Amino acid sequence: MKISIIINSIIFGSIYFLIILSRNYTDQYRHMYVLMMMILPGLTFPLSTTKYGNVGTNMGKIFLHVLCSTLTYYACVLIYVSGSKFIGIAVASSVGSFAYLILTKYLLKLDIHYKNVFLISLISGFSFLPMLVLHGSGFELAFSVLLWTLVNGIFMDRVQKSVSI
Repeated sequence: MKISIIINSIIFGSIYFLIILSRNYTDQYRHMYVLMMMILPGLTFPLSTTKYGNVGTNMGKIFLHVLCSTLTYYACVLIYVSGSKFIGIAVASSVGSFAYLILTKYLLKLDIHYKNVFLISLISGFSFLPMLVLHGSGFELAFSVLLWTLVNGIFMDRVQKSVSI
């Protein structure tokens, strides 16, 4: 039985949620948290939301797609930490979603329309609204990351439903 993209999004979004919440409980694991969250979502998101076998791509493109996703995520983390943490995260999440979808459209040749790229990018930025409104960094950040993962995962599921083997 194959696990669906939406289930993967719920699983990994929940893992990110728990990792973000756990960072506030002990300083002992803070370094591990920083290392994990600097790279982990960039790796796991494409692997858990892309049915590489269905899009008919080779290992080179898969590796390039995952590498570019990781670099995109890392660049967005830098946007977040270099500016206003509250506005920067909304901008970074929108830019990250936009870059990921454009990368996926052209590299994997998925039928992703530009209007959907802009819409999902905008919704991705709004998924951090709880953090912006409540000015939090604990539960609000964890919940926002979960929302972002679900929004983008659900969209990736919809896009790939029309792809046949």
